Amino acid sequence: MPVVRQLGRLVARSAPPAHYVLTGGETARAVLGALGIGDLRLLGEVEPGVPFGLARDGTLVCTKVGAFGAPDTLTRCFARLKREMERS
Repeated sequence: MPVVRQLGRLVARSAPPAHYVLTGGETARAVLGALGIGDLRLLGEVEPGVPFGLARDGTLVCTKVGAFGAPDTLTRCFARLKREMERS
């Protein structure tokens, strides 16, 4: 089994948080697949190419391709996640 799928299953088996910031396209896909999340409703972008969405079960997800984005992109993903959580 590829390492990325093993990682996805490991994350899904651990006490899952309510929401995720995932980096690395293949890793994000593996984690979401292991969680049973097949699609997201796009809520917007943290910055161009860094989508932020909502799964059918209410899980908020921000994904970032591994080498993509500015140095503070992950910080901005977490800030957006926090704002969305405070709205609900």
